[in-house]
Amino acid sequence: MFGKQKSQDLYPEYYLIKAGDFNENAVNDTLDEWVYFLKTGNVKDDFKAKGIDKAKEKHMNMIQNICAVKRVGRKHNLKKIRIY
Repeated sequence: MFGKQKSQDLYPEYYLIKAGDFNENAVNDTLDEWVYFLKTGNVKDDFKAKGIDKAKEKHMNMIQNICAVKRVGRKHNLKKIRIY
């Protein structure tokens, strides 16, 4: 079966994390740092989890792009309602 001996070698494992139940004041390890980021969209300065800085940068770029699209949309709508 696709060069694999066991089905668990073929299919990935999935974990469900209830971010709503996560206590934001109890960040004790790198997994907690990731859950905090996924729940709040923020990264504290003292976070050390692998890849979290890159995720923060991509998140900020995404937010900036969304804001830019909204700005263009508002300008377009203002032009449509402007009286000449």
